Amino acid sequence: MPEKRHLQEDLPNTPILGAAVDFTLMKQFIRRHRHDLVALLVLALATTLFHAGGLKPGQTFLPVDLANNNPPWRDGPLQPLQNPLITDPLYQFYPFLQFAIDTVEAGSWPLWNPHIFLGHPVIADPIAQPFYPVFVLLGVATGAARAISIGLWFHILLAGFFTYGFLRALRLNYRAALLGALIFALSGYLVTWFETLFWTSTLAWLPGVLLAFELGIQRRNWALIGLAGLILGIAYLAGQLTFALTFAIFLVLYAVGRAMEQRPDRRAGVWAVMAAIVAAAIGALISAVQILPFDQFLALSHRVAAQGLRDPLPASQLISLLIPGFFGNPTSIGDYWGYFNFSEGTIYTGMPALLLALIAPFFAQRRFLATYLLLLSAIVLYFAVGGPGVELLATFPGIKYLSLHRTLFLLPLLIGTLAAMTLDSQEGSLVPLFVAAAALFLAVVAAYFLNLANIQTHMDALFPYFGLAALVLAATVLLFTLGVRQPSWQPWTQWALIALVYFELFLLGARFNPTGPIEQLMPETPAIEFLKENAPPYRIAPYSRGSTVVMGPNIPTIFELAQGGGYSSIVPMAHLVLAELGDPTGRHWNWIGLSDPSTRLLDLLQVRYVIWTDPVKDVNPVPEHLLDSCESTSGQITADHPLNGLFSVRNSAVNRLDFRFRVLSDDPGNLVVRMWSDVDRHRQMLEEQIDGVSVADGQWTTIYFAPELDAPGKTYAWEISSQGPSETSSIALCTDSQGQPATALFGSPWRDAYDGEVAIQERLSPLPRAFVAYAVENVWGRRPVLVRLMEDTFDVRNVVINDRLEGLPVTPPRPADPAKITHYGLTEIEIQATAREPGILVLGDQYHPGWTATLDGQDTEVLQVNQVWRGVVLPAGTHTVTFRFQPDSLRLGGALSLLGVALVAILIGFGLFRSRHRST
Repeated sequence: MPEKRHLQEDLPNTPILGAAVDFTLMKQFIRRHRHDLVALLVLALATTLFHAGGLKPGQTFLPVDLANNNPPWRDGPLQPLQNPLITDPLYQFYPFLQFAIDTVEAGSWPLWNPHIFLGHPVIADPIAQPFYPVFVLLGVATGAARAISIGLWFHILLAGFFTYGFLRALRLNYRAALLGALIFALSGYLVTWFETLFWTSTLAWLPGVLLAFELGIQRRNWALIGLAGLILGIAYLAGQLTFALTFAIFLVLYAVGRAMEQRPDRRAGVWAVMAAIVAAAIGALISAVQILPFDQFLALSHRVAAQGLRDPLPASQLISLLIPGFFGNPTSIGDYWGYFNFSEGTIYTGMPALLLALIAPFFAQRRFLATYLLLLSAIVLYFAVGGPGVELLATFPGIKYLSLHRTLFLLPLLIGTLAAMTLDSQEGSLVPLFVAAAALFLAVVAAYFLNLANIQTHMDALFPYFGLAALVLAATVLLFTLGVRQPSWQPWTQWALIALVYFELFLLGARFNPTGPIEQLMPETPAIEFLKENAPPYRIAPYSRGSTVVMGPNIPTIFELAQGGGYSSIVPMAHLVLAELGDPTGRHWNWIGLSDPSTRLLDLLQVRYVIWTDPVKDVNPVPEHLLDSCESTSGQITADHPLNGLFSVRNSAVNRLDFRFRVLSDDPGNLVVRMWSDVDRHRQMLEEQIDGVSVADGQWTTIYFAPELDAPGKTYAWEISSQGPSETSSIALCTDSQGQPATALFGSPWRDAYDGEVAIQERLSPLPRAFVAYAVENVWGRRPVLVRLMEDTFDVRNVVINDRLEGLPVTPPRPADPAKITHYGLTEIEIQATAREPGILVLGDQYHPGWTATLDGQDTEVLQVNQVWRGVVLPAGTHTVTFRFQPDSLRLGGALSLLGVALVAILIGFGLFRSRHRST
């Protein structure tokens, strides 16, 4: 900077004069860039005003009203919602963020979430943003709810600033660049998906890739190309991998267009394409720490069953480019009656923006580039609606994983760029303007008559949309015409067009995203306090039936409560199938929501408490064994000839024993009943004396005892003998014709635990969280294993299923032994277990290949047990088993990401070296 060198030579080197020099340079900078600073200030103020509702102190961009409609926070009947369409921010992103913040504040990083799906690999779930720290760091400083508001606003601002910079790099004037930035930042896509953290985060960085890339190819600067790759890598880490992959392909296509634009200079064209490929490769390398764990888990998830190039946008839905509420709007017209999800089908960028974009090839100074970008826009639309031949692209690597309609995120950026190119140069014939305006008008009329039946039903609500569209279309034609006819008026007509675009987008989108006070966002209630105190280490099961959702999926995570279901974009396939088999009426895909689960499913999910608005399970005693027959008798019971037998318990905490006696004389004598909790009679748990006088002939006699909470899976031995001076009695047991005694054993599987804002019921005998089993069945295939697990004949408490473990019997030689979890961390679990003979330690947490184990300090293999659990083979004896989450994919991905960052540093260093070398 020659001015600075001159001033430093002429002025003494004192702090005061040095400050004056800096102040002078600042004034020069402001004077030189005043238009850009004004535009960026307007952009910042406009986006802040647009999203002011959630930025006010104490407010957050979350559907707080939805939270307060869910028990246990609901007080009274259901209340209408600000936007019934928006649920994911509350049910997914907020709990994920709160978990990440809690983990970071505890001195760790969120790699594994034990609170959903029996455990969930956070590192493999892009929407949890495990390697994108913006929201987490904001949350540590401000709390999760406030971090969402500030972080979303920041990303929208970033999207606008990057778009503005890119359009200025195309040498458009500052007003045109401001128009394009507003169109992209406030378009339908960035409004309807605004509260979806990973979408907004990813979209915000993408125009930054174009900014760095455009400057890089203009200056032949590898440092800027490296920066473009770095920004693309950050976009990948932000979580919307489909967007980032699509954009990487678009970047190459954009480079091809720029190369074609520079046709006389072939070397420049080749350089541009090579630079795009390098930037895309660097982006992939930097994001490897996210992509490799995701790819590893993908094969185990329900996404492996999804087909690529799916979900095309119905062509009729393209009318939302002109009238966003054409098929209704969940915030104003009640039920949406379009052909697609409102958010994914609403691609509105504003009527003025669309009109200006259509005529860009006729007005833009760089007409080839404008024509090329308009052609790309048409290709995007064709691809999104799944036009003929699109399915053939599925043969290309990577492309088969794309979602057709979700490529539409490119459209606002393309339309904003084209509209800005038109506004930059208002010279030429007005015929294209009038033709394009007439075409848009006729398209609306045609759509109106093609959907007349539905429109007439909603005409009163839709009329403002049609009126607004006609008004802004006419205003756009008028203002643009004035600018062309009166060039001296162009600055004012351009500002008016900018205001018109903002006014229309503000009316249609500023109230779309719900907000609410943070203080009302799911505070702890007595029911939650009860669960926090009593549920761990077991899981809970909030039920969802119809429109009533207790707590909501993932919400227990906020209170550090583990649940048997959950909600995420990738769900373990085995978990999904298990839920479908055990609870056919539940919600199963991204959301595993329980409705009426079987006892077996609750066992496998290791649920102890279920929560609903009313009690859902019968708490009356249920029979574990019942034989009610008195066709014959057992003969007289004596001390020398006692009666005995066995009871096998499957489901409940037994607490009641019944016998049906026959009294043989008037002096029946006395009886003693004993019961042991094992067939070898090592532990006697009952001894009860019965006065024969109290026994009614042919009637049942009942004995109650303390509930045996660990009864399921065990076999109990019982005995009746006489007691007294004569050691004989005149009492017999009723029997059936085969001589089987009339006996009954009852248990209580449930008990009412809490009755308040919700009803909480406790399972008295949940499956232990960790235990040692001594029998294994070999079953092959995911579904056959899960079907076998759900069969009543399968002894889930004493037998495990594995497809290759040998050496253990099929029939359990003894009941399973519980194991003690001595430490339960997020990525490390320690268990003390005693095996009375060779067996397998089972931990009821989700199997994932990233978990390793040590047995008494030595490495050992982690087995996939029952398809959903982890297991370790144990020799006889007492052992310490430690599980650690140490996935190879994370280590390799981290190394590749560091390599990508190193390449960026090398390119930046090389670019700076070349720049310095050229300057000398």
